[in-house]
Amino acid sequence: MSDFSEYERILDTIKNQVKVLILGPYDENCPKGMIKSCKEVLEDLKQFLISQGFLNTRLVKDWKIKRNIPQVTFASLARHKSFHFIDNWAEILVFVFFENGNNSSVGREFGHMVDSSREKCKYSTILRQNNLDLGTIIKGDINSERIVESQFLDKKELYDYAFAGCHNSLFSFPRNKFYDML
Repeated sequence: MSDFSEYERILDTIKNQVKVLILGPYDENCPKGMIKSCKEVLEDLKQFLISQGFLNTRLVKDWKIKRNIPQVTFASLARHKSFHFIDNWAEILVFVFFENGNNSSVGREFGHMVDSSREKCKYSTILRQNNLDLGTIIKGDINSERIVESQFLDKKELYDYAFAGCHNSLFSFPRNKFYDML
């Protein structure tokens, strides 16, 4: 087996195991220039990353909360659920901001990561639609933590930048992180 084949085998093994969490708005609005809702675009992005070998890719909604509880309680539980999976499950975080989406939740999730799981910043990527202004506080965190940020125009660019962000994050992990997988 050539060195390159061995390298590809190791990389594929790591991609199959690493835990990728996609965070973005779940509202029914269509992102500018797209025909599906934000929620559907995020689901498609998850399926794309899985098809590219990131088999352990999830959205927070993939973990269920019982629906027969009051809406106020449900909203609080949903927030805590997001924070829990950011802190305790995710190894790579992909934050997606859409121009026509309600980005308040994903902005809050991003802020939580910076405040509570700062070590995960170097394994994170921010993807935002081209004309969307993220605001001063988020931009400040992106710059001070050296988080990769990419602007996308369409679904193809969203997919390309998400894949590149996840792939590049693999090289930021400590060398011994994945030894037990190989």
